[in-house]
Amino acid sequence: MATGSKTNIPLSASPQDVKSEVEKVLHSGLADFSLPELLGCLISSLGQAERQAYLNQHRQDKANGFYPRSLAVGSIPVDIEVPRTRTGQFRPETLPAPYQRGYPEPSQALWLGLLASSRSLSAARDALRKMGLSRSQQDLDTVAASLIEELELRNTRPVDPDLLALFFDGKYVEIKDGDRLRSACIYLVVGLGRDGKKRVLTCLWKPNRENLADWKLVLRGLLERGLRRVLLVVHDDFSGLLPIT
Repeated sequence: MATGSKTNIPLSASPQDVKSEVEKVLHSGLADFSLPELLGCLISSLGQAERQAYLNQHRQDKANGFYPRSLAVGSIPVDIEVPRTRTGQFRPETLPAPYQRGYPEPSQALWLGLLASSRSLSAARDALRKMGLSRSQQDLDTVAASLIEELELRNTRPVDPDLLALFFDGKYVEIKDGDRLRSACIYLVVGLGRDGKKRVLTCLWKPNRENLADWKLVLRGLLERGLRRVLLVVHDDFSGLLPIT
């Protein structure tokens, strides 16, 4: 599931032309997309899981692709792919109310909490129930399992060996574990391909705060999945990260 950049970079461009185009994309705000990309990935994946649960109960209906939609989670703009069916009777419950573009500000914490809760089926199911997705235990189990499977696939799929740019950042969150709040970090890596499109390559939840050991695992995982050449790498000044990159 890719979120396309509005800037297309021709495959036949010279290295200098490519670098110039990447710089244009960066100046247009691409370097600040980590959280929107993360939320867009999550909402789109959850919508697909909802559709699968719906189709399991409505065998006469069939999947019918996706359509793009722009939403807002609080003040954050998010581009998603909304799944649809042939009859048009399905609509993801995770979308805002009809004719509304945005989610309320507190929903941002709910979405990040859901992503962090997807470390296990029971945690994801509980998070979906708190979001009011469904009262059906079967639906919650189906959607939670599909969401976890999609996130696991996203973290293991082969990676294009050649990328124009690689962006990564860690998002600190707090997870409610019983009556306690536990710190955790969501490690997000987004690649800009030669086709000019952004793709979420890695989205991993790890306990405790952002740390160098986990970043080494994340980046080593990209190499093991096939990544070889990157024109530009963008990250913050987290201590110790620069020597690794």
